[in-house]
Amino acid sequence: MANSLRSTLFLGALVVIALATAVQGEEEEEAVVAVPEEAPKRANGAVWGWECDADKGCRKVSLDMNPNGVALDVCMSTCRPYGGLWPRPTGRLQRGNESKFELVDVNSISVEWPVEADAGLLPILKSASDIFKGNVKRLLPSSRKDQIPWDARHLKVKIMLKDAKTKKITLDTDESYEIEIDAVKPPSMDINARVTAVNFFGARNALETISQLTVMDDVQAAGVVIPTSLYLSDAPMFPHRGVLIDSSRNFITVPEILKTIDGMAVSKLNSLHWHITDSQSFPFVSTSLPLMSKYGAISPDKVYTPQDVKKVVEYARVRGVRVIPELDAPAHVGEGWQWAPNLTVCFHAEPWQSFCVEPPCGQLDPTEPGIYPILQQIYRDMLSLFDSDVFHMGGDEVNFNCWNSSAQVVNRMPNGGRSEKDFINIWADFQRKAYNELVTANNGNKLPVALWTSHLIQAGSVADNIDNETYIVQIWTTGQDKVIGDLVKGGFRIIMSNYDALYLDCGWGAWVGSGVNWCSPYKGWQVQYDNRPLQLVTEQGVSLERAKEYVIGAEAALWSEQVDGSSLDSKIWPRAAAMGERLWSDPAEGWKDAEHRMLRHRERLIERGVAADALEPLWCLHNQGSCYL
Repeated sequence: MANSLRSTLFLGALVVIALATAVQGEEEEEAVVAVPEEAPKRANGAVWGWECDADKGCRKVSLDMNPNGVALDVCMSTCRPYGGLWPRPTGRLQRGNESKFELVDVNSISVEWPVEADAGLLPILKSASDIFKGNVKRLLPSSRKDQIPWDARHLKVKIMLKDAKTKKITLDTDESYEIEIDAVKPPSMDINARVTAVNFFGARNALETISQLTVMDDVQAAGVVIPTSLYLSDAPMFPHRGVLIDSSRNFITVPEILKTIDGMAVSKLNSLHWHITDSQSFPFVSTSLPLMSKYGAISPDKVYTPQDVKKVVEYARVRGVRVIPELDAPAHVGEGWQWAPNLTVCFHAEPWQSFCVEPPCGQLDPTEPGIYPILQQIYRDMLSLFDSDVFHMGGDEVNFNCWNSSAQVVNRMPNGGRSEKDFINIWADFQRKAYNELVTANNGNKLPVALWTSHLIQAGSVADNIDNETYIVQIWTTGQDKVIGDLVKGGFRIIMSNYDALYLDCGWGAWVGSGVNWCSPYKGWQVQYDNRPLQLVTEQGVSLERAKEYVIGAEAALWSEQVDGSSLDSKIWPRAAAMGERLWSDPAEGWKDAEHRMLRHRERLIERGVAADALEPLWCLHNQGSCYL
C-alpha cells in the first residue's frame, strides 16, 4: 500500500511538472509572438545598418537594436574626415551646420557649362557631362530606374571656368577646383552644386568628386542621396600621375586600353604612358612606313591603326588623361625592322642572355645613317596622332656586347675604340641625332623628352650626355639609387617608377626558366601607397623645396610579358589607385589610415566596370577596423 501510494504521488508530481513545463512553453511562445506585427519600414527590407565608431569607423549594427543605423556609404561620408573619397582632397572639406542627405532624381540631373566655351571644347564638355550623369545613375539598380520617389530632388551642377578654351592637359595644367553644394528650401526641388575651376580638367576632377559624394542609401531612403551644405577645395600635389601599359609583348585591344583609362579617371590619374613597340612586336601602324607593322605585328589583326590611336587619345582627353607614346630605342627593337637591311644588329642572337635582357634580342646600329630618316618618319606619324606635350624615347637596357658583336658597328666606331666609354659615346651620339629627328618631325619645335635611367645617365656624371632642359628622367631602378639625388641636384626633372614599389608585374612565376620573375616579390597596394617620392629624394641630401620643384610625379608600370587583356585590370587595379592618392594628396599618414577608403574605392572601380582585384573579404569593409595585424 505504501509503495502504491508513493508511486501514485510520484506520477502525480510528473504530471504537475509536465503541466508547468507546458504552461511555461506557452508563455515563451506567446513572448515570441508578442513582437510587433509590423517592423519599422526600411528600404529593401534591410535588417542591418551602420553607425559611426570614433575609433574604428563605421560599425555594423542591427536595425532592430538601432533603428537610426544608416547605409554604409552614408555612414562613411560622415564618420571620417574624407568620407569615401579617393583620392582624398588636399584642401578644405567643410560641412554646414544643417548638412544632411537629400534624395536625388537620377533621371533629372543637369550640368551647365560656360556659354562662352570654345566651340572645339563643346563635344568634350558634353561627353564629360554624360559620363558624370552615367556614374550617378548607375548607383541606382536598373530595376528601380523608373521608381524614383516623388520627393527626390533635381541635381543641378553649374560650372564656372576661368579658361574655357584649353583642351589639352600638360605638365603645367592647373587641375584644381572648388565645389559648393546646397539644397534650395522647399517648395523648390533643386540641389545646386557650383563648381569653380581654372579649366576643363579641373572641372572634370570636380565632377568625379561630386559623383563620389553621391551615394546609394539602401537603408533609410531607398535611393541615391547627396550631402548638402558642403564646401570642398582640392588640387593635386604632383602634375604627372601615370600608369604605363606595354602592348608590345602581348597585344592589348583598344577596348581593354579604354577600361584602363576608366580606372585612371575615377582615381584622378592623368598620364597614360603607352609602351607601344618593343623587340617582340611593332603593332603601331605607321602611314609613312607601313612595312613596320606588316613585318612587326604579331598578326594582321593585332595592330593599332591611326583611327585606333585617335580613339584612345580622345577617350582619354574627356577623362582628364593625356596619352604619352614611347618609341624605345636604340635597344628593344627587332620585329618590324627586317624589311630594311643593316638597321639592326644581334636580332635573334643566341644565346640571348649574352646580348640582351630577354628574347628576342635586337638593337639599332647607331653608326648606320639610314636609321635616322626612318626614325623621323615614325616620330612624325606618332606626333600627328598623339598630342602629348612629352615624348618618351625609351633609351634603356642597351647591351654593349650586342654592338661589339657587329663588325659593322665596331669598324665604324671612332678610332676603332671598343671600351665601355666608347660605346657610351656612340650611344650619346645616337641620342643627339634621334632627338634632332624628333624636333624636325615636330616642325622644328623642341619638346621635352623622357628617358629611362641607364648607363647613359650614371651617378656622378648625369649631365655628361643629356641636358636638363630637354630631358626628363624616369627612374626604374630602386628608390635608393644614388642617381636620383644626382639628377635632382643637377636640375633634372624626374618621374619615379622605382621597381621595388611601382612595378606591377613583379611576383609572378618566371616566364623564362623557373622560379619567380626578376623583380619579385609581389608589390601590394600598401607598398605603392607608402612609396613617397619626395622622401626618397630628400633622404639623398636634397632639400624638400628642390625635391618639390624637380620630382614631377610617378608611374605605376605594368610590363606585359605575362599580361594581356584578360588580366590587365586585375594586375593594375586597385594598386595603381593607391599610388594615385600618394601623388594627388601625398598624405603624412600611411596606408592603414586609408584602408577603409581603399576597400570602398575597389568597390567603386567594380561599379564602373573595371575588374579590380579583391584586396580583402568584403566583410572587412562591412566591419571596419576588424581586419588588422
